[in-house]
Amino acid sequence: MTRRSRGRRIITGLLLFSSLIALLGFRLEPISQDFAPSGPQSSRTFRIENPGDEMIAVQVSVATREVDLDGGEINRDASNYFMVYPSRLIVKPQTFKTVRVKYTGPPNPPREIAYRIIAEQVPLNLPGEEKLQGGGIRLAFKYIGNIYIVPRGVKEEVILESARVEVADSGARELVLVFYNRGNRHTLLGDLILQLSQQHPVYPVIAAQADLEADTLKGVIGENILAGQRRRFRLPAPEGFGDGEIKAEFSFRPLH
Repeated sequence: MTRRSRGRRIITGLLLFSSLIALLGFRLEPISQDFAPSGPQSSRTFRIENPGDEMIAVQVSVATREVDLDGGEINRDASNYFMVYPSRLIVKPQTFKTVRVKYTGPPNPPREIAYRIIAEQVPLNLPGEEKLQGGGIRLAFKYIGNIYIVPRGVKEEVILESARVEVADSGARELVLVFYNRGNRHTLLGDLILQLSQQHPVYPVIAAQADLEADTLKGVIGENILAGQRRRFRLPAPEGFGDGEIKAEFSFRPLH
């Protein structure tokens, strides 16, 4: 590929990205906030910004956040634990509106509780507005942000509960890692580094070693492990490692 064609592709990509931002119609800011379980800091504000040229309607709600071993997320209505005002608003072009969210749940949780704030564009039917005909398309967008209820003194404590090499259903050999956050605050696995080794099955020597970081840990590095939760990750098995348990040490920079 020539330098000129690479340049054209970069410019095209930037234009497409700019067009997408314009299409989104609104922004939720900030995308993540910590709340205290009680007191003044149990209430926070979010901004719904409309940088576009058309008036929009946005609905705001809060949902629970449950994550399974492989990162799948289940969300349920959490309106019993929050007051959202206003929960539905109309935002004029080139302006913003503020939404206040107050936590009203248990005032003394034993650990941090994670929720989702959801801002979703909904149909805006103004008087005299023509309905879409036939194949007309109207796009609606959704922002999903983070709310953490953070008691005093909470801290993450992540361990690597297991590391092993397995054969997947596809026949590929995988490195399967299970991290457990036995602490009471969530953390992201920033700057994660893994040091792996495996004993020879017969002789008392190390048969295989590998250090994994950055590109080799895509899909794991930077991932969020909620308080009291486990996460399982699957990566291509490093060369030279046999099936079964392996020794693994890790280090990371906690991010919140």
